[in-house]
Amino acid sequence: MRYHFAAYQGGNHQMCIQNTGSYENTFKFTIQTGVQATDYSNIVTKKHLRPVELQAQKISDMIDQLRTELGLLIVSEEQLKEENAKIKSRVVVFGVISIVVMAISTYLQVVYLKNFFRYKKII
Repeated sequence: MRYHFAAYQGGNHQMCIQNTGSYENTFKFTIQTGVQATDYSNIVTKKHLRPVELQAQKISDMIDQLRTELGLLIVSEEQLKEENAKIKSRVVVFGVISIVVMAISTYLQVVYLKNFFRYKKII
């Protein structure tokens, strides 16, 4: 038995299989997307394609899908580079602020201890 579901928008999709009977069933299902999910038997009858033309159509569809996925990967890589640059600048700023805070804290401790020891007449 074969079922076909078409999602017209991308995103997360859920599938629920429920056994309403009292007997145990075993399911095996394969999820296919893109060119693999295309039913070429309808294309062959509508366009009257020969087997060689059908293979050429499949390859052409696969190439189009690869180009689309490559374009999406390039856009995703550019976004990751931008995020990486933002994170890098934030880390540098955080490091500089940490060093400044530690330097000020050290200076204040030294001044306090000098004054403390002078007051106690140890120095």
